[in-house]
Amino acid sequence: MVSNIAGDNTRFNIEDLLFSRTDDRGIIRTGNAAFQEISVYSWDSLEGAPHKIVRHPEMPKGVFFLLWRALKAKQPIGGYVQNMAEDGVPYWVFATMLPMEDSYISVRMKPTGPTLEKLIPLYQRLHREEKAGSLTPEESADQIEAFVEEQGFAEYMEFVAFSLREEAAARSKSLHRPENTVAEKLAEMFGAVRQLETHARKVEATFRQTHQIPYNMRLQAGRLEGSDGPISVISSNHRQMTQTLEENLGRFSRDSAVGAESIRAAMFKTCTSTLLEELCKTFSAETEQVPGNKEFELSSLHKLASMYTEESLHEVRSLLDKVRRFGGQCRDMQRMMSGLELTRIMCKIERSKFDGEHAGLDEIVNRLADAQTSLGKNFDEIQSAVDRILSRGEEIQRAFATVPKMAMSA
Repeated sequence: MVSNIAGDNTRFNIEDLLFSRTDDRGIIRTGNAAFQEISVYSWDSLEGAPHKIVRHPEMPKGVFFLLWRALKAKQPIGGYVQNMAEDGVPYWVFATMLPMEDSYISVRMKPTGPTLEKLIPLYQRLHREEKAGSLTPEESADQIEAFVEEQGFAEYMEFVAFSLREEAAARSKSLHRPENTVAEKLAEMFGAVRQLETHARKVEATFRQTHQIPYNMRLQAGRLEGSDGPISVISSNHRQMTQTLEENLGRFSRDSAVGAESIRAAMFKTCTSTLLEELCKTFSAETEQVPGNKEFELSSLHKLASMYTEESLHEVRSLLDKVRRFGGQCRDMQRMMSGLELTRIMCKIERSKFDGEHAGLDEIVNRLADAQTSLGKNFDEIQSAVDRILSRGEEIQRAFATVPKMAMSA
């Protein structure tokens, strides 16, 4: 069979949302009319069949290893999947899969963002290697995770959250709808959190570069003034200060990881909730008969959308609490590290008392000046990131406050 994994989504319209629910073994129990129509299978063929009935045969098994690993752990997940209709026509979807008490639901939209094009060559290669027996599904999954890390994501679920936002935004643009403002602001918050973490690590690295300064100062003091002169006293004070700083620096660096995972979770849940709300409207308007109890399915989707909205808001509030605490911690560290500047000034004063060249002492003064400049820039960047996170967080909370509570069906 000639490979057609690149696919043709002409029959799958941008406005379509496909919905299906399976039991905990992946057996189809119900879905919406759009799912049945695009798959071409009759409900008699779909109901009671494993969901892989619509899977394209050239999809790598590593994708489904990742998906099932998350679902079995009761974690939501998503990804790019190519399906194939009964008549052999392939179609790509971005699938969002959500665990429920004793079942799984999947909501799928047509992908139009730029990420799929990057994934297709990887999927093709992985399928070839799996088919040749040189790659197990788990090894294939490992390579997918390595690929998303190369794209700048910390882990696969972060890739899923950002891909979902990208696809939702592209879909809204195509349908001439406004972008999800909460998701947009969460993406801005995520960038600020990453900036905060980066500059906290730079603070730590800069401080580490000053470790040798007290020892070098003692050497210079011994050569210039003996063991009890002013430079020796400055050296001793600086050593005590750096010891205190070091005790706090590890906690400062750890606490800078204030919550990229929280933002990722909030972004995924916000976008998913929006999809579920739209699905409820379109599913409710369908007149075709589907298996099972449609009112029960709509009630379940309503409740899931509401739950994800509330959980997203909780993630944002939790993050803001952490950022506020870290902002105070950052100011404390900044005051403590201002001692480096005091050391530089005092050392420079003492240097002026000696005639001639004293390269070692001059180097100490210059290194302290460089460290203080670098620390000042990084602390400014950290404070800027903290301010942006808090500002976007307040905007998000106001946006959530305007979202009406979804009516819960009985």
